[in-house]
Amino acid sequence: MFFLKKIKGMLNIDHDAINFSVAGFPRSANTFLAIFLHRRKLLSGGRLKIHSHDHSVEYLQKISTEKAYCLVPIRNPIDAITSTYIFFDSKKTIDELSFWYFEYYSYVFSHIDNFLVVNFDDVIKDPNCIIGMIGRKYSFLLKEVENIEKEKGAIFKWMGRQSKRKFRRGEERHMREVGFPQEKRAVLKITIQKEVELFFESNKEPLRIYEEVIKQICGHY
Repeated sequence: MFFLKKIKGMLNIDHDAINFSVAGFPRSANTFLAIFLHRRKLLSGGRLKIHSHDHSVEYLQKISTEKAYCLVPIRNPIDAITSTYIFFDSKKTIDELSFWYFEYYSYVFSHIDNFLVVNFDDVIKDPNCIIGMIGRKYSFLLKEVENIEKEKGAIFKWMGRQSKRKFRRGEERHMREVGFPQEKRAVLKITIQKEVELFFESNKEPLRIYEEVIKQICGHY
C-alpha cells in the first residue's frame, strides 16, 4: 500500500533507501509521478523512497542546498493555476496563485542545475521518459515499464479509489480536490480558465517564466 504524506518543508531521510523528491507546483502531476516512481524497481537493488507534496520555495531551497535528488514537473500556468484555484475553492485569488507560480519556478530556473525539471505534457504522455532522464542526471537506473498504457491505467485506478474515499467528504469538496478527470469539474474548469486567461492579458510573468524554463530544459537531458 502506498500513502502520500505532506512533508512540510522537511526531508524525512531514510538512510537505507535512495531518497527522491517530487516537487512541482500544485496540480502538476505530483501525485501521478510519485506513484509512478514508487512502483519502479532499482536495477541495482535497494529501495527508492519518494517524498512529495511540499509546494513551497523553502522546500526547494532545502533541496538545492543539500543537493538532494529532486524531480520538478512544470505545467503551463493557465492549466496549473486554474486547477489549483478550483482545488482551493476560491480561498486563494488568481493573483495570489500567479505570484506563487512565478516565485516557485523563478527559483527553479535560477537553480536549475540542482533539479531535474520535466515538462508536464511529456510525462503524462509517456512517464517512461523520466527513467532515462533520472539515469543521466543522477546515475541510478530504474526499470522501465513495458506496457505504459497499462501502467497509467493502474495509477489512475489507484487515484480513482482515493477519489471514492474523498467522496465521503461531500460531493462538492470531492469534485474540487481530487486530481482525477470528472465531467462536473471539467465544466467548472472552462469558466475559471477564461478568468485566468483574462488575468494573464495584463500579467504575463507566469507565462514568461514557464517559457524560459521550458526553453532551458528542451534538449537539456
